[in-house]
Amino acid sequence: MRRPWRSITIDELTIARLGVAISLLFIALQVARLNRAIYLIPGLLSLGSCLTWLYLRKKDYNEPTFSSRTAALISATLFFILFIASMIILQTRAEVYSRPLIFFIIISSMSGLLMIEILYASRRFTPLILAQIILLALTISWSQLFLFPAVVGGDSWWHQFFTNTIIAQCHVPGELSYTNLPLFHILIGSFSIISSTDYKIASLLTVSLMQLALQAALVFLMAREAFGNYRVGLISALFVSFSIYGSGMSLAPNPTAMAFTLVLLVIFLLMKRQNVQMLSLVTLLIITIVLIHSITSICLIIVLAVGLMASKIPIRGLARARGFASPAIVLFSMVAMFAWWAYVSGHIAELAALLRVGFSRDYFLGQGPIEQIFVPAFEEIFNLISMFIFFAIGLIGVLYSISKRGSRNAAIVGSIGVVLLLIGLVSLITGRGLVEQRWWYYALVVLTIPLGAALFIIWSLATRRARGRWSVTALFAIFTGLLTMVSILSPVANIDNPVLSPHTSIPIAYTEGEITGASFFSTNANDTIGSDYAFSISASSSPFLNYYHYHGKGITSLDSAIKQQAFTSNGTVLIIRTNILEGPFNMERGPYMMTYDLERLLLSSDLSKIYTDGAVSGYI
Repeated sequence: MRRPWRSITIDELTIARLGVAISLLFIALQVARLNRAIYLIPGLLSLGSCLTWLYLRKKDYNEPTFSSRTAALISATLFFILFIASMIILQTRAEVYSRPLIFFIIISSMSGLLMIEILYASRRFTPLILAQIILLALTISWSQLFLFPAVVGGDSWWHQFFTNTIIAQCHVPGELSYTNLPLFHILIGSFSIISSTDYKIASLLTVSLMQLALQAALVFLMAREAFGNYRVGLISALFVSFSIYGSGMSLAPNPTAMAFTLVLLVIFLLMKRQNVQMLSLVTLLIITIVLIHSITSICLIIVLAVGLMASKIPIRGLARARGFASPAIVLFSMVAMFAWWAYVSGHIAELAALLRVGFSRDYFLGQGPIEQIFVPAFEEIFNLISMFIFFAIGLIGVLYSISKRGSRNAAIVGSIGVVLLLIGLVSLITGRGLVEQRWWYYALVVLTIPLGAALFIIWSLATRRARGRWSVTALFAIFTGLLTMVSILSPVANIDNPVLSPHTSIPIAYTEGEITGASFFSTNANDTIGSDYAFSISASSSPFLNYYHYHGKGITSLDSAIKQQAFTSNGTVLIIRTNILEGPFNMERGPYMMTYDLERLLLSSDLSKIYTDGAVSGYI
C-alpha cells in the first residue's frame, strides 16, 4: 500500500516562510487587540529572524581560517585586568547592598573582550577562554550573593530550613514539600557537614558552582558536537553565562537549576555514540532528575520525546540519526516519573488537581484579584528585551540547523529549544499556570547553542574580506557588551541595583538590619506579630517561620491593612521593613507599591514605635 506522507520532507525554506506568516498574523492580532507594546516585540523579532535567514541562506560562507595570537593575548590580559578592577570596585563601593553602575559597565566590557578573544583565538586557547567564561558567570552571580548576610531568593529560606532539619535529625523529615524529592538538600547538607560551612556557602560551592560551570561546559560541548566548530561552542557558552535566566536562576541555588543541568548532560550523552556504559549512565541520570524536581522531570520527558521525533523526521539534506533517545528510554522516563509520583511523592494528585482547574493560575496564587502596579512601557520592554533577542538570534540558528549545511544533532537541539520556548509562550498568552519562567529558562539555555551558530555565520560572512575584519569584530564585541549590560541589569538577574527598573525590582534578600530585627522580635515578642507577606507568613521566605521558628501567639500578614490603609491597636506587634516603604514589594497576590506615608499613618492610629534600627521598625 502506498503511503504518500512518507515522501514528505521538511526544509528550512518552508519553515522560514511559515514563520513569516505566523509572525505577521501574531503582530496583526496584537495590533487589533491594542495589547501592550511588549507583546509586539516577539512577533517583530521572529519576523526579522525568518527574513534574515531567507537572505542568509542564499549566501556562501565558510569558516574563517585566520587567527591572531596577539589579539587573543591582549584581550585575555585586558579581561583579567578588568576582573581585578571589578573586585576592587566591589570592595570600595559606597552603598553596602548595591553594586555601582561602573561595575556593570566593567562586566559588560569583559564580555565584549571575550567575544574578540573567541573570534581571533586558535583552538589551543579553548581551555583558557572556557575558564574565563565560567569566571565571568561566577562574578555576575556571586558578586550580588555576597552583598547580603543571609540566603538570597524567595524559596531559599525554606530550602535552608529543610536542609538544616535533615542535618539536625539525621534523616529526611516526613510530610514536607520536598520529603520525597530530597537529593538537592541531601547534597548540600552532606557538603555542609564535611566542609563545616553553613547552608549558604555549601549551596554555592555545590549547586550554584555546578550550574554555572557545568552548564557553560556542557553548552560548549553540545554546540561543538552539533556544529563541529569550537568557536560556535565558545560563543554559545559565553552567551549562556550572562543570559538573564541563566544568571537569575543561579542567584538562589534551587532544585530546578540542578536538575536541568543534568538534563543537559543527558542530551549531550545521547548526542554521542551510544554504548552500554553510556546508556547505564543516562538511566542513572534520569532516575536522579526524577528524585530532584517534578517540573524538570516533565521537561526531561518532553526533551527526550522531541529529540526522538527530531532524530527520525525527514529533513531535506540530513540523514536520520541512528542514536539519540530510543522509544524505550522515553517510556522508561515516563514510567519512572509517574510511578514515583503515584506511589511515593504524591505529585500525581497535584497533577490531577491542576487538570481539574484547567491549569488555572489560581491554583498557585489562591482566589482573589491579582495585585498589579503601573510599569512604564520602557521598563517593561527593558526587563525582557535581552531574552527576546536571544530567542530571535537562536531562531536563525535553528533554521540553519535544519538546512543542508546543518546536522542532525543540531536539528535535534534546535527542535528541543523551540518546543520548550513554545510551552512558555503558550503559558503567557493563555494565562495558564504552567510556570512559564521555568520554561523560558529551559529554552534560553538550549537556544544559546543555535544562537552561537547564527552569530558565527553572520561574522563569517561579514569578514570574508580582510579589509573590514577588525571593524566587524569590534561591532560584534560592542553588541555582546551591550547585550550583556541589558541582561545583567534586568531585575530577573539583578537584585541590588534598580537603576533602570525601579517599578519592577523587588527585593528578594534581607539586609543585616532586617535579619537583626527578625531575631529581636523572635526572641522577645510573646504576642502575635505581623509584617508584610514575604517577611511574615510566606512558607518560602519568612525568616520567622523557616529560621527562628517563632513560638509566640502567631504570625499574621499585614497585606489587607496596608491596602486598606487601616491599622488598629489590637495587641499585634507590627513589624515594618523600610524596604517596603521605598519601592515595590511582594504581597501574596502579586507586587504592590506604597502610594502613601505608612509611618505617618501608623503613628496617627494610636500606635507607638517600640523598635527601630533603620531597616525595621516595630509598632504596638
